[in-house]
Amino acid sequence: MRKIIFLITLLLLASVMMTARDYVLASPDGKNVVTVSSGEKAGLSICVDGVEQLSFSGLAMKVGGTRWGLDGKIQSVKRESVDEEVDFVVPRRFSRMRNTYNSLRLRFRGYDFELRSYNDGIAYRFVGKKDAVAEIDESASVVFPSDYECYASLTDNYQNWFEKPYTIAPVSELDSSMVSMCPLMVNTENCHLLFADANLYDYGGFFMRPSRRGFTMEWPKYPATYEMVDWNNKRYAVERYDYIVKCNTERAFPWRVVGIFPKGNDAAMLTSELIWLLSEPAEGDWSWVRPGKTLWDWWMDYNIYGVDFKAGINTETYLYMIDHAADHGYEYLLIDEGWSEHDSATRLNPEVDMPAVCTYAAEKGVGILLWVKWVNLDKEMENVFRMVSAWGVKGLKIDFMDRNDAEMVNWFETVAKMAADYRMLIEFHGSYPNEGMRRKYPNLMTREGVYGAENDKWHRENTPEHHLHIPFIREWVGP
Repeated sequence: MRKIIFLITLLLLASVMMTARDYVLASPDGKNVVTVSSGEKAGLSICVDGVEQLSFSGLAMKVGGTRWGLDGKIQSVKRESVDEEVDFVVPRRFSRMRNTYNSLRLRFRGYDFELRSYNDGIAYRFVGKKDAVAEIDESASVVFPSDYECYASLTDNYQNWFEKPYTIAPVSELDSSMVSMCPLMVNTENCHLLFADANLYDYGGFFMRPSRRGFTMEWPKYPATYEMVDWNNKRYAVERYDYIVKCNTERAFPWRVVGIFPKGNDAAMLTSELIWLLSEPAEGDWSWVRPGKTLWDWWMDYNIYGVDFKAGINTETYLYMIDHAADHGYEYLLIDEGWSEHDSATRLNPEVDMPAVCTYAAEKGVGILLWVKWVNLDKEMENVFRMVSAWGVKGLKIDFMDRNDAEMVNWFETVAKMAADYRMLIEFHGSYPNEGMRRKYPNLMTREGVYGAENDKWHRENTPEHHLHIPFIREWVGP
């Protein structure tokens, strides 16, 4: 009997040891060290050069009626080191880059917790193993050892233009009734930390709500009902379900990423491709993708003079602009609002002969890009792509989405896929920041959701200081 009790005790101790344990993962250069704690004190902490940076707690996903977290029983542990070169399908500053990281994968019953440590950051995600559909929710909190200065783009609404300027203040002084869009930057004792998503598909993007010396991560729930706002330009959610998304759980969920950049080497923030590297790669032929400079009619307000026609939204003005673009080395002319009716992308403005404009542009070696409201494109997407492709249009600038819930994220991918089928480029305006989709779909050029030149027309918040923040914070995730 005593022997049986002794064996049971040993088994229970072994179970506790397997359930409650610390796992350490260092970056390839050894500077970034992540500790994953399981069991009752489950969480994740990060140190850089021996200095504590932050800790995560409450990392969990609610999957139907079950909970995934770090406090469950670990069934196995897998470690891996990767050092490889990867190609940019569409070269930018360079055509290749190194992908180097160490990884840790903890297997629980029904799911894995995966962690990667790079020289310029860390990322974690949950990976489901069961082929079943469930409603998903998620939680996580971040706490810093001191009240650090941060750069937060604050809003009181999940639905917005994603253009707010940065509030620079200690974390404790931020308004907790607001949430910050990501990327968000926190300056610790020896590092700049940046927070963002990567490989975001069929899921909502997260916001960060100030909470004393840290943040609580929040996700917009899936829309249930809607209303049209802003002169029928936008469709906003009025009511939402109590879950982020309802999906098959046999999948990898998005990465939660912390970029880590030592103070004194700010240039590293400008060359980091961490979000891109963490995202799904492209497949197929993308040799037709041609980035380039764009002449923009709306910004200049069609303000041309010394001509023998009335400047405006008409064929003559666009032919003139095509000549200007060709003469000055612009690869594209963007034709903004006005070429079609306000509430339709297929009912055209009779003052603009779009087929003739596109034919003339092709003769001059200039590509035509067209602005369109997302709600109009959503009504008849296939018809719009078929029509403008027949004209020879090279891409669309799509506007007024203003959301990053799972429904809108899925819509972005639907557009990217169809545009690729028609070999067309896409620029998203009124858009949430990049989250890696541009790697899988290299025809996605930019996410235009910052204070830019257009804002100079109606306010003075578009300052030089704001422009200097953008490359180091917003642009870290991509253009």
